[in-house]
Amino acid sequence: MTLSLPIRTARVLTYLRLHIPQATVALLFGATQADLSRDLRRLLPLIQQCFPCPMVWAEHDKSLSDRVQTLAHLPDGCEADADKGYQGLAAQVALVSVFEPATGSTLVMPRLRVKTPFKKPKGRELTDEQKAFNRVLGAIRIRVEHCLGWAILATRFRCDHTIYTSIMRTICGFVNVQTQRWQVAEANCA
Repeated sequence: MTLSLPIRTARVLTYLRLHIPQATVALLFGATQADLSRDLRRLLPLIQQCFPCPMVWAEHDKSLSDRVQTLAHLPDGCEADADKGYQGLAAQVALVSVFEPATGSTLVMPRLRVKTPFKKPKGRELTDEQKAFNRVLGAIRIRVEHCLGWAILATRFRCDHTIYTSIMRTICGFVNVQTQRWQVAEANCA
């Protein structure tokens, strides 16, 4: 039985989202593992063309964050937990004056809190406290990473490595489309 293109596309996207064995996903759609494997190679290039994903990433996450002013879009009082690539982000947080009614004084404090893991100093080790902080921060961040949902990114890559780039570009394209939707929705609410 030949499945329609939308169903075959849904099958490929289901596999990328769940990253369970190909045979299981194929079974859900009344197909075989070989059908899904073939569709991964055939449909991924077509799917990724439908989404905004550059061939070469022009900048690092931190550079992009600085360019689009991510910190400025975060609400006052929130906490931003980032990875090691965002070292120095806390220094970019604006200071605000907060009136303390209990004491009648005004405090100057960061508008929000940014936490990044400690990097191992060259030629030295992290302290036990720094290691503990990194573990706690990592446990928080991994939940967020898992909530992003693309299980194929969070587990061991079990596909043929020749399609790795196509898979990554397809997922990045989906994330870019969702980000654009959020930005439009936010602009319409403002």
